[in-house]
Amino acid sequence: MTGWLLRVILLATLMLMPGSLRADEKPIMLTLATWGALSHPHEKEFVDRFIKAAVRESGGRLAFKYFPSGSMVKQDDVVSAVPGGLVDIALMIIDSWAGINHDVSITATPLWTLSMKQSRTQLVSGQPLYEYFSNIMEKNNVKLLCLLDIGPPVIATRFPLTKAEDLNGKVVRALSKGSAENLQALKSSPIVMGVGQVYAALQRHTVDGAMNGIQGSIGLRYYEVADYELATGGVLGTVVSGYIMNLKKYQSLPPDLQSAILRAVNETRAHTQDYIITTYPNFLTEAKKRGMKVFEIEKGTSSWDSWQSALTRYKSDIRATYSSALLRLMP
Repeated sequence: MTGWLLRVILLATLMLMPGSLRADEKPIMLTLATWGALSHPHEKEFVDRFIKAAVRESGGRLAFKYFPSGSMVKQDDVVSAVPGGLVDIALMIIDSWAGINHDVSITATPLWTLSMKQSRTQLVSGQPLYEYFSNIMEKNNVKLLCLLDIGPPVIATRFPLTKAEDLNGKVVRALSKGSAENLQALKSSPIVMGVGQVYAALQRHTVDGAMNGIQGSIGLRYYEVADYELATGGVLGTVVSGYIMNLKKYQSLPPDLQSAILRAVNETRAHTQDYIITTYPNFLTEAKKRGMKVFEIEKGTSSWDSWQSALTRYKSDIRATYSSALLRLMP
């Protein structure tokens, strides 16, 4: 069968499919931007699968332009770039919105007690915690598409770090406002900086250490400029990333295309979260293979009790800063 005949048959089939792109119709183009390491699961395992699923679910009526590695927006710019319409869909860290609504920073504090497996089922559409965060985003012209718990943060350092007291006086890169407050409570001097600045800051000794997700720590090669890594094990909360969309853009789409995006994102999120849970220990192993001395804070150990003790007053103080409605949703 000739190539032109195959194309004619394919086109005819698409025209007969409900909701498929017509011959005279151009697909709606959406921009999607990320800013982290391309090897990070919340990009590598998400973006390509989501785009393919959205195109499939929309019958070809949606198309995407992908801007990776901060080529469209940097991590710090997402909170203005998405609501402002500079980009349609973007990767974000939810704690980055703490300056707009303090409640979202709870994920990055010791008050957050959900494991990644609990987040797998509770940080999804229809669940109270997810809907609470979704309502916050909607008030800021943002449609929350999905949330991903990438696991407790690690701190890569040039000095041995096993006890809370070891942070005293150290300059440490924080992921965001909430994580900076954690570090400050432990008498560190936190500085919030984007992912692209961290490697050079460690290399030049501008900072003594850097907090990040374990996946980003490996993807950005912190092992080349730091000797130690503390796996916090949840004692300082977790890192919740996700994808958001400009609300007006989302609402401008026909209802069937809105549904197509949500089906695609739910399918892709389930895969990505499972992948993150399964591979989290592998990244710690990789850090060790790369020569880093890794110390893990594990529940039920004396080190866990020691860190909890150091954070007791801080936890008591910050509890009053979060809404009672949110605290009631916590396990």
